[in-house]
Amino acid sequence: MVRGKKRLAGLLALLALLIGGVAFLRGNSDERPISTTVLGQNIDAVAVDERTDHVFIAAGRADGSGRLLVLDARTGAILHPVAMRVNSHGHVHDQPIALAVDGRTDRVFVLRRGTTVGSLSIVDGRDGHVLTTTATPLDPMGLAVDDVRGQVFVASSGLADRSGHITMYPATGTGTWQTLAVPRGAMAVAVDTRTRRIVVARLALKGATASTAVTVYDASGGRILPTTTITGSPAWRALTMDEATGHAFVLTVANGLTNAGRVSMVDTHSGRLVGAVLLNSLPEAAALDGRTGRVFITTIGPARPAPTFNPSGLAALVPTMTRYRGIPVPGPTLTLVPYGQGNVYILDSRSGLVVKIVTVGVAPQDVAVDSRSGRVFVANIGPVDRDGYFAGQGSVSVLDARAGDLLHTVPVGVGAAMLTVDERTQRLFVANYGGYESIPDQWAWVPPLLRARLPLSSPPNGGAYPNASTVSVIDASR
Repeated sequence: MVRGKKRLAGLLALLALLIGGVAFLRGNSDERPISTTVLGQNIDAVAVDERTDHVFIAAGRADGSGRLLVLDARTGAILHPVAMRVNSHGHVHDQPIALAVDGRTDRVFVLRRGTTVGSLSIVDGRDGHVLTTTATPLDPMGLAVDDVRGQVFVASSGLADRSGHITMYPATGTGTWQTLAVPRGAMAVAVDTRTRRIVVARLALKGATASTAVTVYDASGGRILPTTTITGSPAWRALTMDEATGHAFVLTVANGLTNAGRVSMVDTHSGRLVGAVLLNSLPEAAALDGRTGRVFITTIGPARPAPTFNPSGLAALVPTMTRYRGIPVPGPTLTLVPYGQGNVYILDSRSGLVVKIVTVGVAPQDVAVDSRSGRVFVANIGPVDRDGYFAGQGSVSVLDARAGDLLHTVPVGVGAAMLTVDERTQRLFVANYGGYESIPDQWAWVPPLLRARLPLSSPPNGGAYPNASTVSVIDASR
C-alpha cells in the first residue's frame, strides 16, 4: 500500500513538473499586448485616424447588420458604438466590407454590401456621428480615398447584373457624384493622388478559368490606358499603390486547386505589366514602406483541402474556390486549411525584384508598416485543425523594415486577421476574429486509472467552442 502511494505521489510530481514546464514555455514570450478589448461580434475592417486618436472597427452581426465601433487609440477602450443597421433606403443586412480614413478632414468612410444595393456612409471621425449615407451600385467591393482632392472611389463588381462601376463621391458628403461604367467584375480600386490615375482590378471569367484585368484610368484627362491581363483571380486585398514609383502591385490567386499565386507590377503611366513574381502559396495582403522602398507581401504557407466546409472557422477568412467575398464563381468546392508557417515576400518597389523571404507564423493575413519606428507587423491566424477551426492563439510577427529580419513575436487573440497602426501614438491594433476554436481534451494522454485518482477538477471535453472577437493593443515602438 505504501509503495502504491509512493508511485502515485511520484506520478503526481512528474505531472506537476510537466504542467509547470508547459506553462513556462507558454509564458516565455518576447512581448505581451498592452490591453485586449472584447467586442463579441464579427470584425470586417479596421482603420485609424491619427489626428483624432480614434480607431474605427466595422463589425457585423449574425443577422447581417453592422456597427461602427470607435476606440481610444491610447487605451483601446470602446468610446461609443455607432449603429449602422439600416441605410438611407431602408435596406437591412448591410454588412460592412471596407473602411477608409481621410486624415485631412477627419472623415471615415464605411462601405457596406446589402441584399439589394450597397451603401457608403460618411462618418465624422471626431465623434463617430454618421453624416450621410448614399446608395452605391450593386455589389460594392473596393474602396479608395484621394485625400488631396477630397474624393472617394468605390468599385462595384456588378457580377449579378453584368455591369461594373467605379463611382466617385465627394468626401464631404455633399455635392454631385459621378459613375464610370466598366466591365463587370471590379473587385479593387486604388488611386495615385499625384497623377490622378485610378487603378481597377477586375475578376474576368471565361468558363471555369479566372483572370485579373487591370485597367488604369486617367481622371485628369479622361483617358483609358491599355488593359493588362494577369493569370488568376484577384486576391482579397488585391491592390497596393506606390506613388513615388508609379507602380501598382497586384496580388492574384492561381487557378484550379493550387495553393499558389503571384504579385504583378503595373506601370500606372502606361498601364503595362513591367514585372511579376511567382509566390509559393496564396497571397493575402501587401503593404508599402515608402521610406525604404520595400513592399511586404504575406502568403499563407502550406495548406491542404478541408474535408468539410466550415463557415464558422477559417473559411470566414481564407477564400474558397467557389465564393469570392460572397459572390459565387465557377469551380469545385474547396477550403484551404494552412498547416505550417507562412512567409513574407519583400520586394524592391522600383525593380519589383525579391529582396528577401521571411518565415513568420501560421497563415499570415494582414500586414502593416510603421515608418517612424521602422517596423513591419504581420498578423498570423495561428494553428488550425484539419477542419479549419482555430486551434490556438494567433500572433503578430515584428520585422525590421530595412533589413527584413524577424525581431520578435507577440501572442494575441484567436484568429488574428487585421491590423492598423497609429504612428503618432505608436500603438498597433490587432483585430482577432475569434470564431470557433477547436479545443482538444487536455488530459486524453493520461491513463484512465491515474486520471480517475487525480485530485483535479475535470477538464472540458474536446470540441469546437465559440470565441468572442477581440482587439489587442501592442506597443509599436518595441
